[in-house]
Amino acid sequence: MPTTHSLNLHEFSRVTGLSVAAAERYFAGGILPQIGVEQKIRANQISCGRLVFRLLQQGFSHEMITRILSIISDSTDCFATLSQRLPEMQRLFSNDPGGSEKLATLIKKEDDIRTELLANKM
Repeated sequence: MPTTHSLNLHEFSRVTGLSVAAAERYFAGGILPQIGVEQKIRANQISCGRLVFRLLQQGFSHEMITRILSIISDSTDCFATLSQRLPEMQRLFSNDPGGSEKLATLIKKEDDIRTELLANKM
């Protein structure tokens, strides 16, 4: 059973870093699974929301974010799945080698942060 959190859209925005308007856009566009005020947000929605925020920071287009999430949005941890499927993701960028490099850098930074957090936890 998926982990759920009782968050409204504004709380979701604070947790993921996405603005409320951006979160609404991605929910309305079907890129992130739709939520209502009374529905619980699943852990993968938060993970994917964080990923969308990071991809937007890197300058990825709405279309490319949609393509990336269509491949990995069913996973519980979007960053881990992205890391595992990096070669497949890099093929999405056959016309834009810079995009592939930005994606690899994003994954490395996330992995480094997670490694550091786990090391400090012990």
